[in-house]
Amino acid sequence: MIDTSEAAAAAPDAADPLASYREHFAIPQGPDGRPAAYLAGQSLGAQPHAARAAVERELDAWARHGVEGWFDPAVGWMELDAAACAFAARLVGAAETEVATLDTLTVNLHLLLAAFFRPAGA
Repeated sequence: MIDTSEAAAAAPDAADPLASYREHFAIPQGPDGRPAAYLAGQSLGAQPHAARAAVERELDAWARHGVEGWFDPAVGWMELDAAACAFAARLVGAAETEVATLDTLTVNLHLLLAAFFRPAGA
């Protein structure tokens, strides 16, 4: 017989070694005021608490450096793609030279069609 009690359902969460990471995110509240189940697969996900400060640091760098931020190694914007590729490569088990970071599939399809698709009569 399968144990369908609330305690049995909560036990795997209590034993989850990653459970402590939950405190690093702002979990939206449901209509009843309790934390909502966040199941939206096509979203940014729950906001990390550190995100606001990170975005504000980049906005401050943009304000201070303007376009020159791209050429200042201390700002590091030019190397962001390489860092993202290194992370993506580890994530999918590939070499860094085998991955690229791009827009969403929808944006990439639009760019491809806008560049190459020429319907008859147009």
